[in-house]
Amino acid sequence: MLLVKGLVKVVSPLVSPVVVLTTALYGVLTLPAGCVGCQNPPQQPSLETLRLRVEKTPSDPLAHYRLAVALYHYGRLSEAAKEFRKALALKPDLVEAHNNLGVILDKEGKKGEALGEFNEAVKANPSDPDARYNLAVALIRTQDDYLQAKRELEQAVRLNPKMSKAYYRLGQVDEHLGDLLQARRELEQAITLNPQGNEVHFALANLLRKQGDRAAAEAQLALFNQLKQQETNRDLATRAYRNGTLLAQRKEWDGAIEQFRKALELNPGLNVARFNLAGALREKGDLEDAVRELRRVVQSSPKWTEARYELGITLTRIGNLEEACREYHEVIRQDATLVAAYQGLAEALFLRGQTEAAEEELRHILKLDPSNILARYTLASYMLKQGRTSSVIAELQRVLRQNPEFAPGHNLLGIAYRQAGHTSMAVGEFQQAVRLDPADSEAQTNLKLALEQTNSQSEKQTNPGP
Repeated sequence: MLLVKGLVKVVSPLVSPVVVLTTALYGVLTLPAGCVGCQNPPQQPSLETLRLRVEKTPSDPLAHYRLAVALYHYGRLSEAAKEFRKALALKPDLVEAHNNLGVILDKEGKKGEALGEFNEAVKANPSDPDARYNLAVALIRTQDDYLQAKRELEQAVRLNPKMSKAYYRLGQVDEHLGDLLQARRELEQAITLNPQGNEVHFALANLLRKQGDRAAAEAQLALFNQLKQQETNRDLATRAYRNGTLLAQRKEWDGAIEQFRKALELNPGLNVARFNLAGALREKGDLEDAVRELRRVVQSSPKWTEARYELGITLTRIGNLEEACREYHEVIRQDATLVAAYQGLAEALFLRGQTEAAEEELRHILKLDPSNILARYTLASYMLKQGRTSSVIAELQRVLRQNPEFAPGHNLLGIAYRQAGHTSMAVGEFQQAVRLDPADSEAQTNLKLALEQTNSQSEKQTNPGP
């Protein structure tokens, strides 16, 4: 009996050639949950950016679609399914959303619902080879309908003659239907298109044995074993990566580093392991090693925005401010809406002594997001160091109107009041800061000093000198 092991996710990595509403769609990669095991992680805007786009344009189906794809990459399948459904509610003929929702439903064991989504995908775009391929696989898995599956697969390879996985499935279907010669031709074509497909070599070896061609069968089996070993190494690397992730979550940095290095020995192309290795090294304090690993990640995945951002942070921490600024500028070039990159760039510029440029970046954040308290607070702190107390007070009053419970804002406003000579007002702000965050030793010290100054001033007024 023919075994069909699984659906193949739609679309080539990163960007689909499909265009809907004049905007290119992101495709779902064939990745395990959480991007574990992927050679290169999803190179697309951050979840923060994508959620912000959905909030700003809730009626845009592509905003929901892109967020769904990102959620899928990180293994958050139920959330991804909700966003795909929202996209489809807004645009029912969004073929990629039907396809990807079908893949998620299949993963969840909802085979019948998955079949329905693949049918809808084909109706939405009969010329989509991935939709026809997924429908064919689903037809076999849910209904044992090999004849209809064969028709769908034939349409898939007609639409995309280089679709090796469709030729592989066709070979399996033809073998099941008893046409061994045609099955052999289909499997050989699949191998021609993708020599690394180990399952195809195994299927062809079995078929050749049935036909009595033992020498050719042995050759295919040897290739299968070689590729299978490579796959085993990738699986072991994935396991080591997952172990490292669990250890990192427990802040057991030495163990996490060991597991991430093991993953990279087994699969040097596992960039997500190198990225997390850098993170663990940084947490342990090995900043130079972290920078070295992040540089390797960026070199092999230059469009991985998050990796560049983390490289910028780490370079700033070791004092390599010029290179940090270059990385932040590249992050912003790739995603001009990523607020954290402007924040990091502002910090690096300020540390380089380029205060005006740092302020410019912070003001740009406030143009993108006027309610960004952290940016306004940081801007105020920069201005305070320049002695611009009146401007500082105005900015911090605005911060505290937005969030009266923001303890650092009260502490900084207290410092500004004290510098401006308003000691009693400073005391009130320091008291608020300590009330909101009793563990803030800086605010406690500031309150003590301000109270001492107030008492001293009161004594001078009560007992004026001769």
